[in-house]
Amino acid sequence: MPHESYFHSNNECYFMAYSELKPSRPTLMFIHGLGDAHIHSLSYLTSKLADHYNILIPDLLGHGKSSGSDDYRFQHQIEGLQLHINHLQKAFNLPFSDLILIAHSMGSIHATLLCESSLQSSIKGFINVEGSVTQYGSFIAENMMEKSLQESFAIWFQDFKQKKIYEKLAFDYISIR
Repeated sequence: MPHESYFHSNNECYFMAYSELKPSRPTLMFIHGLGDAHIHSLSYLTSKLADHYNILIPDLLGHGKSSGSDDYRFQHQIEGLQLHINHLQKAFNLPFSDLILIAHSMGSIHATLLCESSLQSSIKGFINVEGSVTQYGSFIAENMMEKSLQESFAIWFQDFKQKKIYEKLAFDYISIR
């Protein structure tokens, strides 16, 4: 049975749909992309997944049942998600210690930032579904395809590997493995 949580902070309302929450289960959090909302992931709350996992499905600010905001920066959205998750953990007296993020499209940027947030030690996995890793993801993909079609990918890729963002991602990937 789906449940709903509304968390209020600084004149903003954060919405999250969730399954029955039990301390003995890992937690899946589905994060939607730009222009989407929790409604597209609602079926997970009544699927067999809900028998084995806690499921959280937030609406980012300006989407679905969450309020609008004067601040849509990624970091602001992340802070709201953290506060809402902390609120649920306290309300149910249960830590989400095995949190797995499943993010679609631009929601992957939010998930990436959550991996570096105060929730970092609770996050055990991240599934990126058709998403960007950074706020530059769409630009990078478009630029990469352009260079590939021009048969100058190798030169472009050498330059790209020298960029600070690639070094950090590569380091994080190697550290995890």
